[in-house]
Amino acid sequence: MTVELSEIILHVQDMNAQVNFYQQVLGLKVVEPQGAKDFREFYTVKLQTSGCLLVLDSTVQDKEDEEDEADEEHEEHEARQKLVFRVSNIEATRKELLAHGSLLEEVQSPMQGVWVCEGVDPEGNTFSIQSGKKRTFRAAPPVAASEAPYIPANSLAGRLVVLLRENKLAIALEILIMIGALYGIEYYGTELRFSLAILVMLSLWLRGSSLSALGLKQPKSIGVTIFFGVVAGIILQVLDIGVITPYLANIFNQVPDLSAFNSFRGDFSLLPVALITAWVSAGIWEELVFRGYFLNRLVDLFGNRLWGWIIAIILQAIIFAIGHAYQGTTGIIDAGITGVIFGVMFIASRRNLWLTVVTHGVYDTVSFLFIFFGI
Repeated sequence: MTVELSEIILHVQDMNAQVNFYQQVLGLKVVEPQGAKDFREFYTVKLQTSGCLLVLDSTVQDKEDEEDEADEEHEEHEARQKLVFRVSNIEATRKELLAHGSLLEEVQSPMQGVWVCEGVDPEGNTFSIQSGKKRTFRAAPPVAASEAPYIPANSLAGRLVVLLRENKLAIALEILIMIGALYGIEYYGTELRFSLAILVMLSLWLRGSSLSALGLKQPKSIGVTIFFGVVAGIILQVLDIGVITPYLANIFNQVPDLSAFNSFRGDFSLLPVALITAWVSAGIWEELVFRGYFLNRLVDLFGNRLWGWIIAIILQAIIFAIGHAYQGTTGIIDAGITGVIFGVMFIASRRNLWLTVVTHGVYDTVSFLFIFFGI
């Protein structure tokens, strides 16, 4: 019996980023849907390789199956999803991929006459480039791709989606509106600040996106995320108290003005309120708005590349810092530095917001405890 591999199905979250990687960087041709430029509303996209079809599938996997998988089975599943691309010149290909910002290991020779270089795509899916004689790899069992409706690009909704996703002027105008709403809410009353979350949800809806576009997606390991978030929050607080604040105080002859929180000092009745505020207002709301929304939208504006991310990190940190103007000059600068750190963490976690949510929540929890005990 002779068989041949016809499709490789790869589950993805950001369809446009993945299509851009496999089409523009690796040079694969999109065969379905034909003529589309924005793939975010397509649940499946097929690309032609030299030997089979690569199917990018954005449909959600069955949750019960995921919950029943053990850690070892999950790791084996991820390994089976690895894609292997044969190239004629592995060093030249590796150099070109690195120029596009891809993460690649060094070229290795697992056997005589074979050279392999491992890498990951923008969402962390593993792949490798190979030159030399063919190797045999174990493939995953074929999975049927499910069909789902999508928004036609030429419809009114489709045009609005494309406008808000690709038109730089529209993106810039939206960001300015959100900044105005943010500072307006901060000026007229922080009790209205959660209304900004409604505007963020409205932006997602108009763009045809989901909460995963903000980074609200399940991490690979909840326990690991919580652990590193707690550790990072404590380390950041120690760094702030021991290094950043003293350094700024030495330069500006003042420490951040935290008098707005004086009512919490020694008042056990307000301590639960403070801790809830640390997690709901700071940990969740601020991360959702500044990292989840502003950082991602600024990347949409300046481009999904290194300099685009650098500019976006700096600008969202500035927006975040100005919101702490009530703490004085040192408070603004301190918040700006913290905002940069949170932005870098967000990118380092592959745009998963939960790490910064936990880190920010722990950071502010420690801050409120210090205020409460008068430290």
